[in-house]
Amino acid sequence: MYFTIIRLFKKIIILSIITILPIIVYSYINDNTKLTFNIKKETQYEINAKFLSEKHIAIEERIIYFNNKNKLNKLFIKLGNLNIKKSYDISNIKINNLKVNYKTFGNNNNILMLKLNTPIKKHTTTVIDTKYILELKDIKETDYSLEKWYPVLTFYREDNWYENNEKIVKIKITTPKEFILKVNNFYRYKKEEDMNIYYIESVNDNVDILITRVK
Repeated sequence: MYFTIIRLFKKIIILSIITILPIIVYSYINDNTKLTFNIKKETQYEINAKFLSEKHIAIEERIIYFNNKNKLNKLFIKLGNLNIKKSYDISNIKINNLKVNYKTFGNNNNILMLKLNTPIKKHTTTVIDTKYILELKDIKETDYSLEKWYPVLTFYREDNWYENNEKIVKIKITTPKEFILKVNNFYRYKKEEDMNIYYIESVNDNVDILITRVK
């Protein structure tokens, strides 16, 4: 009986150490280090798009990037839709609220290299804000297609450019009431007097949209 009680007491002590020690250690870690445990690792895209006319959409885009690599001195953005390229303005690209310089290159000059004011440290979050106007291309007389239509972060590996597949995309699109959207992802929308507002969310997938104008 005595040895049974001793063994039980030892188990209780070990269990207490396993349970309590991490909490004690965490309480003494500085706040910046604690934060890295909680930050989501996915790249987040937040896009607010509004029709200016039947064929032009004004877009504000925010990219929230968590760097789990080594220190970065540059970031690269791929313009999937070449119609975006002409509307980019240096005054409309900011990183952490500071304007940055960039240059374009690639086969179609569709890669932007952002020159960072300060390097991005490992395990830190960076916010990229940009504004641009997208020109729509007709598929049919009343249909427009949006494929690879918003800029994404890209990385060079093995002689090619790749997008980070771990991402969360949140999009709000405001259209005239005669436009209907068909989306390859979950969405919801509400109708107002003279416009429709669509809210689209996607995890790890790009968002492609077919826009139909109802006559």
